[in-house]
Amino acid sequence: MKNFYISCITVIFILLSACSKDETTSAYFDRNYVVFGSFYGECGGYNCIEIFKIENGILYEDTSDIYPSNTVYEGVYFAQSQARYEQVKKLVNYIPPSLLMEPQGSIGGPDSHDQGGLYFELKVNYIRKFWKIDTDTAAIPHYLIPLTDTIKKYVQKLR
Repeated sequence: MKNFYISCITVIFILLSACSKDETTSAYFDRNYVVFGSFYGECGGYNCIEIFKIENGILYEDTSDIYPSNTVYEGVYFAQSQARYEQVKKLVNYIPPSLLMEPQGSIGGPDSHDQGGLYFELKVNYIRKFWKIDTDTAAIPHYLIPLTDTIKKYVQKLR
């Protein structure tokens, strides 16, 4: 597992330092993927669960809209337009290397008092890790705030 963390950190640092932002995004997603989104348990309607996946330069939207459990999210994904991908393709630039040291599962108390939660999953070198993250910035580590703010912004754009 230690090798996973070292590999992830190395990949992120190399990509972020060696390439322009567009090249970084393209190179990173050619072999790996990111799943991100938001969820609300005490909610009714279409926008309660919004999960997206970026893989191989393509944005996918999950249509199953299943409330995330304490395991890796298994969605049913459909490709979106290139224009929608362009709106969120720089998400990789906001992934803090420290996140890789966090154990999988919940960070903070996502949706514990009807505030909703964020879902984030990362696949690097065939290893998948996921986190459900509190939307309350006071309940999460400070280093996660740029990522969580970006996820919120991107989900809102894609709604």
